Amino acid sequence: MTFRNLPLRAKLVLLQATIAFVVLTLLTGLALYQQLENANVRVDRQLETSAHLVGANSLSALEFLDPDAATAVLGTLSTEPLVELAELRDASGQIFAIYRVEGVPDEPLDREAPPGVLHHSDGRAQFVYPVVQDGESMGVLILRASPKPRQEATRDAMVGFVLMLIVGLTLAIGLALLLESTISGPVLRLINAVKHVQTSEVLGERVTVDRDDELGVLSREFNQMLEIIAARTKETKRARDDLEQHKDDLEQTVADRTAELRDAIVAAEAASEAKTRFLATMSHEIRTPMNGALGMIYLALRTDLTARQRRYLEQAQSSAKALLILIDEVLDVSKIEAGRVVLEDVDFDVEEVLRELGVLYGTRAGDKGLELLFHTVSMPMRFRGDPVRLRQVLANLVDNALKFTESGEIIVGVALLQSADDRYRVQFSVEDTGIGLTEEQASRLFSPFVQADDSTTRRYGGSGLGLSICRGLVELMDGSIDVRSKPGVGSTFRFDISLAAPGELQPHGVMLDGMRVLVVDDNEVAREVMSGMLSSFGVDAVVVSSGEAALDAVHDTPAGAGFDLVLMDWKMPGMDGVEATAAIRADNRLDSLPVVLVTAHADALLAARHPVVRHVLEKPVSPSRLHDALMDVSASRIPEAAAPGPLGANLAGARILVAEDNQTNQLLISQLLEDADAEITMVNDGQAAVDAFTGERAEFDVVWMDIQMPRMDGREATRQLRKRFSKNVLPIMALTAHASSDEHRMCIEAGMDDVITKPLDPDRLVDVTVRLLTAIGRLEPGVAPVAGPAPIAPRVEDLPADLGLTHIDVADGLRRLRGNHALYRKILLGFGREQMDLEAKVRADVAAENYLAARDRVHAVRGAAGNIGALELYRASSDLETALRGGSAGPELERFYASLAPVLDELAALAPLPEAPAGPPVDAGELTERLCELRRMLEVGDTKALKHMDGLWGQLAELSDGDHVAVLRECVDAFAFDEALVALAAVEEAAS
Repeated sequence: MTFRNLPLRAKLVLLQATIAFVVLTLLTGLALYQQLENANVRVDRQLETSAHLVGANSLSALEFLDPDAATAVLGTLSTEPLVELAELRDASGQIFAIYRVEGVPDEPLDREAPPGVLHHSDGRAQFVYPVVQDGESMGVLILRASPKPRQEATRDAMVGFVLMLIVGLTLAIGLALLLESTISGPVLRLINAVKHVQTSEVLGERVTVDRDDELGVLSREFNQMLEIIAARTKETKRARDDLEQHKDDLEQTVADRTAELRDAIVAAEAASEAKTRFLATMSHEIRTPMNGALGMIYLALRTDLTARQRRYLEQAQSSAKALLILIDEVLDVSKIEAGRVVLEDVDFDVEEVLRELGVLYGTRAGDKGLELLFHTVSMPMRFRGDPVRLRQVLANLVDNALKFTESGEIIVGVALLQSADDRYRVQFSVEDTGIGLTEEQASRLFSPFVQADDSTTRRYGGSGLGLSICRGLVELMDGSIDVRSKPGVGSTFRFDISLAAPGELQPHGVMLDGMRVLVVDDNEVAREVMSGMLSSFGVDAVVVSSGEAALDAVHDTPAGAGFDLVLMDWKMPGMDGVEATAAIRADNRLDSLPVVLVTAHADALLAARHPVVRHVLEKPVSPSRLHDALMDVSASRIPEAAAPGPLGANLAGARILVAEDNQTNQLLISQLLEDADAEITMVNDGQAAVDAFTGERAEFDVVWMDIQMPRMDGREATRQLRKRFSKNVLPIMALTAHASSDEHRMCIEAGMDDVITKPLDPDRLVDVTVRLLTAIGRLEPGVAPVAGPAPIAPRVEDLPADLGLTHIDVADGLRRLRGNHALYRKILLGFGREQMDLEAKVRADVAAENYLAARDRVHAVRGAAGNIGALELYRASSDLETALRGGSAGPELERFYASLAPVLDELAALAPLPEAPAGPPVDAGELTERLCELRRMLEVGDTKALKHMDGLWGQLAELSDGDHVAVLRECVDAFAFDEALVALAAVEEAAS
């Protein structure tokens, strides 16, 4: 019997069972295949994960050639049953470590296979993982998986396939039988229903189908309209249900994506934080051995070496310093990328930033025969922003310009682009006459690790990070940076940033209309820049290009009356500036014509020692320094020599407590205050300053508080005093060698009224003190410091002839002491004694990684060095203190040692003060009274004890016990008043 002739029931059962069997077989087979594939993928991923973890942990073992550590790392695979065999090979292909599960046959691994998963016919899988560090192959890790997981997965899948097929076929047959009974039975009912619908026109009635084959015929007659209506109704309902479901799904998707985004942000922030911590840790770990290497190289260079050995060591030292600089640059780039750079918001003077650039790069430019020029137009120069980051960008650009420029000039320009609503758009530029750039080089110049010349034989070197850092910092300051350049002509880097108006407006410079100045310079650009600055002051500038032309110009008018001042460049072809100045001085008619020699910082000392040179103005010349020189001339008060005098009786009767632990600074401060007729009490630390106030009333009018002191620092001492005395009762002024805004903020938050930075400026010290005392009513309003005039540069003949110091700016040191030569010599000798073993102590601290103690020692010498005029040591101390604050010490440490040694050598050779001649003999009663007066001064910390001791020295020198007298003198000079009291007791006993 054919299928065609079978009854409808049999047809339905057979057809439905066959279809169900085929579909079930396909679906079950597909599920089996998918299950096996998932098992393979799971095994592969698990093997890959194990390879990544073990490979990353094996990196340090390969790097340090530690097979035991590598074996230990491979041993962690014992917790992973999937791996039965693992080999770690080094870069040469040799086995470095191996791991094998017990009982596994020693079958060779496919070591030539590429990285990734490689399957074998027996069910095993192999994964090759290259171990790489910084692009360099350190070795390869090969893992082989056991075939058991794949075999077990296959067995389970086959069993499941058979069971699903049996169960599914049984269900299909049962379902077919059930469906047959529901279809063939209702056929007759369907026919009757069709007739009923046709006669009654009830379109909504549903009919069931019987087992009669006429169901199809009846269905076509009855269900045509019903199917359309039902279909449309069903579609409408389905669409509505789908819309509701889509709405629910969309809301859930949005919630899931939001959660995923939040998790991604948290993960990204955590990764960034981990990266920053890692870089900081690695910087410290790298710096520590590098510091040791630099220290050993430094010590080796100080021994007897052959020329070849010295050359090798100097090259090693240079490479180590370059590596430390690269580490700092990488950290800066990382901070910028991670958004961890926080900009300061403080008032600052652009000219101060330019002045610091001149100090940093003026000498270097002069050594290369380059002109470093500042070109500013008439505009505000005081703004509110971040001067540290601005200085970093400009310093990087100027450093690049010096690197790539062999002749000509480098011009640093400042211009105001626009101003509105207390905001300024200021443009800075650095223009050089160097090698220049092509368009293609300029287009990629600001990318990290990119240089204009990326060949392997670069002439200039560098990491290529500097300009990337500049771009990042400029963009943080709401600006942009670009470059314009031509090969062989030079480059101009320009950037504009947004700055705010300062909290305190700057006073405008006084115009000098009618003044006439002769500018002598062989460099055309320098002449233009100088004349432009003079024109902005209302000065009529005449420019000439040589010393001979300058002589012609001054002789064209009777006695040089046509000029109020001559600005004379020193180094010029033909007749240089010194020769031209000598020629002018030789003419008696022109002797009164002021001539200022304009020269680089490195030449300033040599120029000042020339007998015809009376005034020196250092390059690069900023507008404010030029304006000050012109103001001196316009007021007919350019001094012929440094003639500082006492500050005057500005603080007469003022009771001042000074907390300072450095002997050099103590001597300086006591002299300044005594010149101002103040009553001074000196203590050595913050705790003593707090203890000096014994009652509820303020026993002093003002406190000068050093910040870093033993026992209790200045800020904590201020907090203690502020619990008892408010600002309108007791002003407290901070003395610190830190000029940062953070230091200033912390001092103000601690309760201090103002901050004075070291090296100390005598006029500002007294000026601020007068202002504070006036504010609380201790002084009458209108009292102001009466300071002596400040010279452009003192003549060498006015300096002490027997000092012979080349590493100390004697003029600067004497200026702070108002020309007191004797006290200056005493301070210099004290500084030499106090810091004699400083290098050994700092080296010991750094070797023990006690950076805090080393930083405190360097901080102490920093302020003292600035006060005595050891400016290079001051700058080196500042840089080293900053490095130590970050937990490292590299090239800054060697620069500090190199700056300290010559200063101490010169001071060690300095002749001591001549002993005071013995005074007229005094009777025992008078000597006892004078000793009692000294005791009273020592007990209250009165600094007049120094002068009192000077008066007693002649009489005490006659005592038989000279040792106690010497100790007493030394303790008084060092402001060690407690020790001085002990020595005084011994002296009093000898005197009696």
